[in-house]
Amino acid sequence: MQAMADAEKAGKAAVTYDGMMIDYAHVRNALELLQQAESFGIEVGEYADVKAL
Repeated sequence: MQAMADAEKAGKAAVTYDGMMIDYAHVRNALELLQQAESFGIEVGEYADVKAL
């Protein structure tokens, strides 16, 4: 989430993270998983806000 938020600030719509290409579809899936975990009462901590979602 942080890598994509940083890329967004730089005007990019995708970023390479840990050797993998990450785009908004990946971030959307990650966000859904984080929200689902939270709904089950799992503490996920803070994560970066990606504006384009």
